[in-house]
Amino acid sequence: MKIRIYMIMFFVLTPIAIWARTYQLANLIDPITGFTIPAKGVLVLNEKFIIGIIAFIFILLMAAGRFIRRLPSEVPSKSPFLAATTAIMTAAFTYGAMNFYSENITKKLTVTTVIFIVAAAAAILSLLYHTACYALGLVINEISTIFPTIFWGVMLGFSFIEKTGITRTVESVFEVTMLCSVLLFLHSQGRMQADISFHKAVKWIYGIGCTAAALCLTVAVPRIYLEVFTETKIHSYTTDNILSIALALHIIVFLIIIAPKKTSNIKIPTIVPDTGLPTPNEKGEIRF
Repeated sequence: MKIRIYMIMFFVLTPIAIWARTYQLANLIDPITGFTIPAKGVLVLNEKFIIGIIAFIFILLMAAGRFIRRLPSEVPSKSPFLAATTAIMTAAFTYGAMNFYSENITKKLTVTTVIFIVAAAAAILSLLYHTACYALGLVINEISTIFPTIFWGVMLGFSFIEKTGITRTVESVFEVTMLCSVLLFLHSQGRMQADISFHKAVKWIYGIGCTAAALCLTVAVPRIYLEVFTETKIHSYTTDNILSIALALHIIVFLIIIAPKKTSNIKIPTIVPDTGLPTPNEKGEIRF
């Protein structure tokens, strides 16, 4: 499968998943508790059908990404688009970390609080450094690539620690799946940036990346729509919507930028040294 075809498939399937999730939140889920609205069997069947559609889209994106034939061979050292999206992601990381800290972590100075603050600061500083590298064409240091992954892993861990019932609702299941997929993408992206087992990391980068971007948009966009247009307050969730959308934007741009470019069709003439012997023409005929 060509990368262009795969990305078209992503842009077609993701709006379907967003629509299905929006319909589910608006009609089949109690926005306050996050649980299914008690009703007759037909409603439960509808919710299972909706979840099945969304799950099928994510599984299809993950599996199809493995069948891309021509994979990227490098990550460009200079890219204004990657610099811009990384800067946006840095701002979103800062905003999301502050919101996550204020809503999910105790104000007391404990070991877990210190771990979160240090991980967040390291991730934000490394992303600022990556922004400068993409803007100026500098080589990214290998060590700096691990900090965003570590911070995201810490945030995922705190999601389980601070909210013991996080996997009890459909909304929480979607969010945990999104957190895990983004963690896998950041890990693979870091390995590609640091050129550590590049050929292994690139095999799943499109499948993991597009699935993570689709999950980010499927989780964030329906929440924003309901909160803005229907004034429905969704029950407590972990990841900030702005951070989710910024991550999706960065992932999409990253996957487009690293895609192999088309090779030129111009034929370079072969220079044959003059040996004094007859040479064949284009038809393979030798003439004296």
